[in-house]
Amino acid sequence: MTPQAEKRTARWDALVREVDAAFGGNAIHVADREGDAFVHWAAWREDNIRFVVRAKADRHLEHARMSEVIAVAPVRLEREVALSSRKGSNRKSDVTKKNRAPRTGRMATLEVRATTMTISRPPLSQAPQHACTLNVVHVVEVGAAPDETPVEWTLLTSEAVTTPEEVARVVDLYRKRWVIEEFFKALKTGCAYEDRQLMSLRALLNGLVVAVPVAWRMLALRSLAHRTPEEPASSLFAEDELRLLRVVSKRVRLQEKPTVDEVLRAIAGLGGHLKRNGPPGWQTLGRGFDRFLDQYTGWVAAGRCDQS
Repeated sequence: MTPQAEKRTARWDALVREVDAAFGGNAIHVADREGDAFVHWAAWREDNIRFVVRAKADRHLEHARMSEVIAVAPVRLEREVALSSRKGSNRKSDVTKKNRAPRTGRMATLEVRATTMTISRPPLSQAPQHACTLNVVHVVEVGAAPDETPVEWTLLTSEAVTTPEEVARVVDLYRKRWVIEEFFKALKTGCAYEDRQLMSLRALLNGLVVAVPVAWRMLALRSLAHRTPEEPASSLFAEDELRLLRVVSKRVRLQEKPTVDEVLRAIAGLGGHLKRNGPPGWQTLGRGFDRFLDQYTGWVAAGRCDQS
């Protein structure tokens, strides 16, 4: 009988293989702990499918545990990264709450170890392989304050980890998962894609075609406003869009050449955002963007965009 864990992760294998075929074997697949299943990544190694998967279990090797080998592995890299703040998880699962504990924004010093391991097949797994050799990268925050939960990841990967540059690349590949997560938040929460309750496949796909470009623009706007707030908004918005936004924005007064930060606050203001509430969330930003696009569509239909 196939264990429940392998049944739940079967969709990871199906999607990985579908995407890998579409990209001609040139993709590197990134997965969180839900994608950690020996039966899948052992098969990916045999089929030369490239991946970075976050481990959820301290797996058995032939004569040790994975954590024991990691503890004596060489430190290949140290780096400082900016950690964003988070409110934590509202889910009931104790494991989820531990992994998504509230966090203040801070600069963190990360120590990265890397080595190669041969991981034994779990007793209940249906995988045909008895063992799988792959590279393991362990990331841990050092010097965290006593009231902060240190960052800690263990990454299983097909990618090389011989040099500090290769190790850093694996870490950065996994960090790209957050961009993907934020895109899905923009799509599901910002564009309220799930709330539209589209029932047929045709309706779902049509809705997705409309929502994806909007989600991308919201993500690009919020990302740029965070990283380079003084960048001209003309990098994301046409002049006629900015001209209309200057007219309809009541809570934020836009200058003649507004920045991405000003435009973010102006569009969020259309959705009801107040400056005292901190940075706008996806729901508020999505509501403002929806209102702005409605106004822009009417403005274009009226022929006003051609007037100065």
